[in-house]
Formats: sequence, C-alpha cells, structure tokens
Amino acid sequence: MKLYNIRNTREFVERLSACTGSVELVNDNGRRLQLNDKTGKTQCYLFPQIYGEIKQIELIFGDAEDCHRMLSWLLNKSSAAV
Repeated sequence: MKLYNIRNTREFVERLSACTGSVELVNDNGRRLQLNDKTGKTQCYLFPQIYGEIKQIELIFGDAEDCHRMLSWLLNKSSAAV
C-alpha cells in the first residue's frame, strides 16, 4: 500500500505500532525493511522524530485486518479534514 501526504506523523506511527501482523517498509530500491520484531512489536525507533509530513511511503501488511484498519483511519482522517 502506497500512502501519500501523511500530515499527522505521530498518530500514524502510533497506528503502525498497533498493528498485530508483520509490517514492512519498501524503500526506493524495492528492498523491504521489517518494522516488527519477533514479538510483533513495531520498532518505532526506526522512525526518527518526524516533524512535518511524510510525502510518500510504501508499506506491506502481513495481516489484511491491519491494512483495513490503517485504510479506514486514513479515510476517516481525510473526510474529517474536508
């Protein structure tokens, strides 16, 4: 899933931390970086303190329910901003 223009990065990282399945970050070269440790806990330290917005990020969710929750959160945030 490619995501664009994430303005509330703190809440975004908190949502990623709540994922129960595996979450991978895909870099510009197509390499995947596992964001969860073996216990399923998201390694938030991989995201430095981000100020501003994330222009683009590509994530792969191992659990479809995590993907659905993230998409629902993004859609609800977009509709609330209108």
